[in-house]
Amino acid sequence: MAFGRPTDHATKRHFISLGRPPPLPGTNKKRCERYRCRHCSKEQAAASPQRLRDHLAGWSVLKATQEQQSSSVTIPIQEQPQKKLISSGIQRISKDENDTLVYDAAAAVISDGRPFNLFESQRWHRFFARIKPGWMPPSRKTITSLLPSVDQEVRNEVLRQIRAGMDILRIYRIERQALALIDHS
Repeated sequence: MAFGRPTDHATKRHFISLGRPPPLPGTNKKRCERYRCRHCSKEQAAASPQRLRDHLAGWSVLKATQEQQSSSVTIPIQEQPQKKLISSGIQRISKDENDTLVYDAAAAVISDGRPFNLFESQRWHRFFARIKPGWMPPSRKTITSLLPSVDQEVRNEVLRQIRAGMDILRIYRIERQALALIDHS
Protein backbone atom coordinates (compact mmCIF):
# COMPACT_ATOMS: atom_id res chain seq x y z
CA MET A 1 0.00 0.00 0.00
CA ALA A 2 1.39 3.36 -0.97
CA PHE A 3 1.28 6.06 1.64
CA GLY A 4 1.21 9.22 -0.47
CA ARG A 5 -0.60 11.90 1.53
CA PRO A 6 0.85 13.51 4.66
CA THR A 7 -2.11 12.17 6.69
CA ASP A 8 -1.21 8.67 5.48
CA HIS A 9 2.33 9.06 6.83
CA ALA A 10 0.93 10.17 10.20
CA THR A 11 -1.26 7.06 10.17
CA LYS A 12 1.59 4.75 9.22
CA ARG A 13 3.71 5.65 12.26
CA HIS A 14 1.11 3.89 14.45
CA PHE A 15 1.62 0.58 12.59
CA ILE A 16 4.43 -1.91 12.00
CA SER A 17 4.70 -3.27 8.47
CA LEU A 18 4.70 -7.08 8.34
CA GLY A 19 5.24 -7.23 4.59
CA ARG A 20 3.15 -8.81 1.88
CA PRO A 21 2.28 -12.51 2.33
CA PRO A 22 2.86 -14.85 -0.63
CA PRO A 23 -0.08 -15.55 -2.97
CA LEU A 24 -2.37 -18.42 -2.04
CA PRO A 25 -1.56 -21.76 -3.72
CA GLY A 26 -3.19 -22.06 -7.11
CA THR A 27 -3.82 -18.33 -7.49
CA ASN A 28 -1.81 -15.60 -9.10
CA LYS A 29 -3.37 -12.73 -7.14
CA LYS A 30 -1.22 -10.48 -4.99
CA ARG A 31 -2.34 -10.17 -1.39
CA CYS A 32 -2.59 -6.94 0.60
CA GLU A 33 0.28 -5.82 2.76
CA ARG A 34 -0.25 -6.60 6.46
CA TYR A 35 0.27 -4.22 9.36
CA ARG A 36 0.33 -4.58 13.17
CA CYS A 37 -1.04 -1.82 15.39
CA ARG A 38 1.58 -0.50 17.82
CA HIS A 39 -1.13 0.13 20.43
CA CYS A 40 -3.08 -3.14 20.50
CA SER A 41 -0.86 -5.52 18.44
CA LYS A 42 -3.79 -6.37 16.18
CA GLU A 43 -2.72 -7.58 12.72
CA GLN A 44 -4.75 -6.61 9.71
CA ALA A 45 -4.57 -6.41 5.95
CA ALA A 46 -4.57 -2.87 4.70
CA ALA A 47 -6.06 -2.53 1.24
CA SER A 48 -6.15 1.24 1.75
CA PRO A 49 -4.87 3.73 4.34
CA GLN A 50 -8.50 4.45 5.26
CA ARG A 51 -8.85 1.04 6.94
CA LEU A 52 -5.89 1.84 9.19
CA ARG A 53 -7.28 5.32 9.96
CA ASP A 54 -10.63 3.75 10.88
CA HIS A 55 -8.83 1.39 13.27
CA LEU A 56 -7.03 4.32 14.92
CA ALA A 57 -10.27 6.30 15.23
CA GLY A 58 -11.47 3.83 17.85
CA TRP A 59 -8.63 4.64 20.20
CA SER A 60 -9.80 7.24 22.70
CA VAL A 61 -6.27 7.41 24.10
CA LEU A 62 -4.97 8.64 20.77
CA LYS A 63 -7.76 11.17 20.56
CA ALA A 64 -6.98 12.48 24.04
CA THR A 65 -3.26 12.81 23.34
CA GLN A 66 -3.86 14.48 19.98
CA GLU A 67 -6.28 16.96 21.53
CA GLN A 68 -3.85 17.65 24.36
CA GLN A 69 -1.02 18.26 21.89
CA SER A 70 -3.13 20.52 19.70
CA SER A 71 -4.47 22.66 22.54
CA SER A 72 -2.13 25.39 23.69
CA VAL A 73 -3.95 25.83 27.03
CA THR A 74 -2.30 24.03 29.93
CA ILE A 75 -4.75 22.05 32.03
CA PRO A 76 -4.08 21.98 35.79
CA ILE A 77 -2.82 18.63 37.06
CA GLN A 78 -6.04 17.77 38.94
CA GLU A 79 -8.17 18.29 35.83
CA GLN A 80 -5.98 16.38 33.39
CA PRO A 81 -7.61 13.15 32.23
CA GLN A 82 -5.82 10.01 33.40
CA LYS A 83 -4.11 8.24 30.51
CA LYS A 84 -4.64 4.53 30.18
CA LEU A 85 -1.46 2.49 30.06
CA ILE A 86 -1.19 0.53 26.87
CA SER A 87 1.45 -2.09 26.37
CA SER A 88 2.68 -1.80 22.82
CA GLY A 89 4.27 -5.25 22.94
CA ILE A 90 7.56 -3.94 21.55
CA GLN A 91 10.53 -4.73 23.73
CA ARG A 92 13.54 -2.49 23.30
CA ILE A 93 17.00 -3.98 23.63
CA SER A 94 20.35 -2.29 24.06
CA LYS A 95 22.86 -1.95 21.23
CA ASP A 96 25.31 -4.26 23.04
CA GLU A 97 22.66 -6.96 23.43
CA ASN A 98 21.67 -6.56 19.77
CA ASP A 99 25.34 -6.83 18.67
CA THR A 100 25.73 -10.01 20.76
CA LEU A 101 22.61 -11.53 19.21
CA VAL A 102 23.76 -10.55 15.70
CA TYR A 103 27.14 -12.22 16.31
CA ASP A 104 25.46 -15.38 17.64
CA ALA A 105 23.11 -15.49 14.65
CA ALA A 106 26.00 -15.00 12.23
CA ALA A 107 27.96 -17.76 13.99
CA ALA A 108 24.97 -20.10 13.69
CA VAL A 109 24.51 -19.33 9.99
CA ILE A 110 28.20 -19.67 9.16
CA SER A 111 28.91 -22.80 11.20
CA ASP A 112 25.82 -24.58 9.82
CA GLY A 113 26.67 -23.66 6.23
CA ARG A 114 23.39 -21.79 5.73
CA PRO A 115 23.02 -19.10 3.05
CA PHE A 116 23.83 -15.57 4.23
CA ASN A 117 20.43 -14.26 3.15
CA LEU A 118 18.62 -16.55 5.63
CA PHE A 119 17.37 -13.63 7.73
CA GLU A 120 16.07 -11.61 4.77
CA SER A 121 12.92 -13.72 4.40
CA GLN A 122 9.69 -12.14 5.65
CA ARG A 123 8.79 -15.40 7.39
CA TRP A 124 12.04 -15.35 9.37
CA HIS A 125 11.42 -11.70 10.28
CA ARG A 126 7.93 -12.57 11.52
CA PHE A 127 9.30 -15.55 13.45
CA PHE A 128 11.98 -13.53 15.20
CA ALA A 129 9.63 -10.59 15.78
CA ARG A 130 7.41 -12.86 17.82
CA ILE A 131 10.35 -14.11 19.86
CA LYS A 132 11.63 -10.67 20.82
CA PRO A 133 10.42 -7.86 18.56
CA GLY A 134 13.19 -5.40 19.46
CA TRP A 135 15.89 -7.57 17.89
CA MET A 136 16.73 -6.79 14.28
CA PRO A 137 18.08 -9.84 12.41
CA PRO A 138 21.44 -9.30 10.74
CA SER A 139 21.65 -8.61 7.03
CA ARG A 140 23.77 -10.62 4.61
CA LYS A 141 26.33 -7.80 4.66
CA THR A 142 26.58 -7.92 8.46
CA ILE A 143 26.99 -11.71 8.44
CA THR A 144 29.66 -11.41 5.75
CA SER A 145 31.53 -8.81 7.80
CA LEU A 146 31.52 -11.17 10.81
CA LEU A 147 32.76 -14.12 8.74
CA PRO A 148 36.50 -13.79 9.57
CA SER A 149 36.02 -13.64 13.34
CA VAL A 150 33.44 -16.46 13.40
CA ASP A 151 35.63 -18.53 11.06
CA GLN A 152 38.60 -18.07 13.40
CA GLU A 153 36.45 -19.05 16.38
CA VAL A 154 35.24 -22.21 14.59
CA ARG A 155 38.81 -23.08 13.53
CA ASN A 156 40.05 -22.69 17.11
CA GLU A 157 37.25 -24.95 18.36
CA VAL A 158 38.06 -27.60 15.74
CA LEU A 159 41.78 -27.44 16.59
CA ARG A 160 40.95 -27.75 20.29
CA GLN A 161 38.85 -30.85 19.60
CA ILE A 162 41.59 -32.34 17.39
CA ARG A 163 44.19 -31.74 20.11
CA ALA A 164 41.90 -33.34 22.70
CA GLY A 165 41.46 -36.33 20.38
CA MET A 166 45.22 -36.58 19.85
CA ASP A 167 45.75 -36.52 23.62
CA ILE A 168 43.31 -39.39 23.96
CA LEU A 169 45.14 -41.28 21.19
CA ARG A 170 48.48 -40.70 22.93
CA ILE A 171 47.09 -42.03 26.20
CA TYR A 172 45.58 -44.98 24.33
CA ARG A 173 48.91 -45.72 22.57
CA ILE A 174 50.83 -45.50 25.87
CA GLU A 175 48.36 -47.90 27.46
CA ARG A 176 48.64 -50.27 24.47
CA GLN A 177 52.43 -50.15 24.64
CA ALA A 178 52.34 -50.77 28.40
CA LEU A 179 49.97 -53.69 27.88
CA ALA A 180 52.21 -55.04 25.14
CA LEU A 181 55.23 -54.81 27.46
CA ILE A 182 53.32 -56.57 30.22
CA ASP A 183 52.21 -59.31 27.81
CA HIS A 184 55.79 -59.87 26.58
CA SER A 185 57.29 -60.13 30.03
